[in-house]
Amino acid sequence: MSFGCEVATFSTAMDVPASGQVTVKTQGGELYQVGLAIISQCKTFSQMYEDLNLAAGDHFEFPIPAVTSKVFEKVLQWCENHIGAPEPVIQEDPATRERIWFQLTDDEKAFFNVPVEQLGELMAAANYLDMKSLYLFGCQTFAALLKDKTPEQIRELLELKDDMTEEEKDAIRKKNVWCQY
Repeated sequence: MSFGCEVATFSTAMDVPASGQVTVKTQGGELYQVGLAIISQCKTFSQMYEDLNLAAGDHFEFPIPAVTSKVFEKVLQWCENHIGAPEPVIQEDPATRERIWFQLTDDEKAFFNVPVEQLGELMAAANYLDMKSLYLFGCQTFAALLKDKTPEQIRELLELKDDMTEEEKDAIRKKNVWCQY
């Protein structure tokens, strides 16, 4: 597969040329031809490119054994839609010191409208590939899914087994009677 290549002069990191392509090998061994302007948004690639002293036209296969091709295709979709976008900056409300939530575009909201398992895979890939925007926006989306949910609802959403007996839960409720459940 081939993903965008001839994007003018944008490069997000280090000394990676803005034009040209590289080969990326995903977990299942699938190969992708990806434009440098797109893949340079992944700091892992940019760092590897610089560390190996590669130049435009050099052939190198970038392995990403921790990322499946299905997830990598979503990562590429994110990269294509965020070429030239500035890195997000975490901000706090000066009065309350609460974190100010990012304002996601409709396209970004649609991008993250995936099953919770796939959202987790995207966040893991973003962490592995060192993609700040995808990681932070994914974390915020995940936090929004969990916000205002009970422990039982969270366990159901994440398909987690309840590790407490009813007796243990009752003891906690009695100990913390002041707290509303």
